[in-house]
Amino acid sequence: MKKVYNLIKFGVVVLFSLMAVGCSFSNIEPSEMAANAQVVKHHQGSVQVKVTGGETKEDQLKITNESFKQSIVNAINKSKLFGSTGDGKSDYRLDVILNSLDQPAMGFTMTVNMEASWIVTRISDNKMMWRKSISSTQTLGVSDETGGVARVRRTTGEAAARNIEKALAEISKLDL
Repeated sequence: MKKVYNLIKFGVVVLFSLMAVGCSFSNIEPSEMAANAQVVKHHQGSVQVKVTGGETKEDQLKITNESFKQSIVNAINKSKLFGSTGDGKSDYRLDVILNSLDQPAMGFTMTVNMEASWIVTRISDNKMMWRKSISSTQTLGVSDETGGVARVRRTTGEAAARNIEKALAEISKLDL
């Protein structure tokens, strides 16, 4: 009986230790959402990016507006989809609204579903050039990432990257 009690006590200590380590993580970072967009054509104009709908507070498993925006800007710059990006005077505005982010609480296989609305507006006349809701899904198992918190983070980051890739591929087909 004493062995069982000691085993349970040890398990509780390990569980709380792992939870404490997990709680030290910050929000999902732009590097965890690195996207490799395949573009059809490049647009010469400049674009500013605005993201809403994401988290505004620290939560280790969520995506903040700022981190998602930085991931989008990084992907645009890497793919050269637009001539430049910035917050100043631009030819276009890309508004992205994080509509939903469904994450599992636990499991051996974890699937994250994400949906975001993407809107391209020409700034000179405030004309909406394109709007589309993009859904993305990513699933990872224990063989991909052993730690539960790390698996949810990685799955979430990869679902966000897929969302960015899909949206930028669609935007690259537009005649702007």
